[in-house]
Amino acid sequence: MAKRYVLVTGSTGFIGRAVCAKMLEDGWGVKGVVREGSAVNILPFGVERVYLDSIENCNFRDRDFAG
Repeated sequence: MAKRYVLVTGSTGFIGRAVCAKMLEDGWGVKGVVREGSAVNILPFGVERVYLDSIENCNFRDRDFAG
């Protein structure tokens, strides 16, 4: 079975970090949306960083969010 992935916005926030940690614990691949200059050192180990400043004009099909 292929690994499932989740994209977490707000991944450097209090709740976002907890969501990331729980998803990793449950076996998910986690991609965390972060802004340039964010404190990415607080992300749980295993979270892949996706740098976005705005999703206003973003087509997620055009981004490499797949596993």
